[in-house]
Amino acid sequence: MFALLRGAVVVTAWATLGISGAVLAAGSELHHDHHAAQPGEVKLRALKPGEKWPTDETLRKGMEAVRSAVVAAQADATANRLDAAGYGRLADSLDQQLAAIVRGCKLTPEADAAFHSVVLGPLTHDAGTMRGSPKIEIKKVALMGITQTLRHYGEYFQHPGWDANRAPAP
Repeated sequence: MFALLRGAVVVTAWATLGISGAVLAAGSELHHDHHAAQPGEVKLRALKPGEKWPTDETLRKGMEAVRSAVVAAQADATANRLDAAGYGRLADSLDQQLAAIVRGCKLTPEADAAFHSVVLGPLTHDAGTMRGSPKIEIKKVALMGITQTLRHYGEYFQHPGWDANRAPAP
């Protein structure tokens, strides 16, 4: 879980994230060499008003791919046209993108810990819910959670032009 406060991010890392699919297959890659987060509680310094965590090209490109997949599925989900297989394909796509981000990111230890807690944990959890829940309504709620996490990414991480609700320009 995490709590977002005005002008600050206070992060409590999840003891178990429910990581699935390609992200789970990445295994130890989730804890790459510069990863400062350890299981348990991770406290990050408060961000100053307007300050955001730095990103790198790998993270920005990967998050744009995540956003594109989510935006493409939202209309079908809203119109109840996205079936269980469609949610599963979306979850698989997200897992692949997130695994690529984890393999290639070169963030500072503090930004990396913030990303893992504020973005990666919730995204992998919700992707797992979309894949594993037998109920379409629960899958739809998980997709809404992913959309909210994309908003948090834009609020707390430097990504010029980020808009969680639109696909990036070609």
